[in-house]
Amino acid sequence: MKRVLCVFFVLLLAASCLAAFSASADEAPEATEPGYLYFAVPTEGSVAWSNFSMVYCHIWSKTGGDIYGWQEKNERCEDLGNGFWRYDVSAIEFDPEGEYSLIFSNENGMQTYNLNVTSSCLGDIAVCGGDTTVNPVDGEKSCAIARWMNAGDRVHPAIEIDSN
Repeated sequence: MKRVLCVFFVLLLAASCLAAFSASADEAPEATEPGYLYFAVPTEGSVAWSNFSMVYCHIWSKTGGDIYGWQEKNERCEDLGNGFWRYDVSAIEFDPEGEYSLIFSNENGMQTYNLNVTSSCLGDIAVCGGDTTVNPVDGEKSCAIARWMNAGDRVHPAIEIDSN
């Protein structure tokens, strides 16, 4: 009986974690466009974002540096409502062979951890499942870990050496 209860509780815990991660997916925009990157703002747990009015998408080439400066006007995302934002990438010329990463952030200092991005991510939605990690620039801060909803493990959070 104890084994059955243990298995039941493990399955219940796994289902609740999956439900928390996929809650954003249930409310996702019905149609996404390939000229944009989408972001579902974290709304629950220790990574929840609140009291902000702007989301930015900071993209950099791993060999060529920043596309735009941190939180410049060109990095502003469009609020789609319901916790979703999108960033127009049509002005960025991605090198098909290049390696890029991005961070979604707001004006209050909340941000995601570095997330790899390729052309296969265009039209995809970055979602946070509640996990955090140490900020790779400031070891006193933490970041929400974002993952692409449809890219699976092909495109994953960047592997970085933190500042400590």
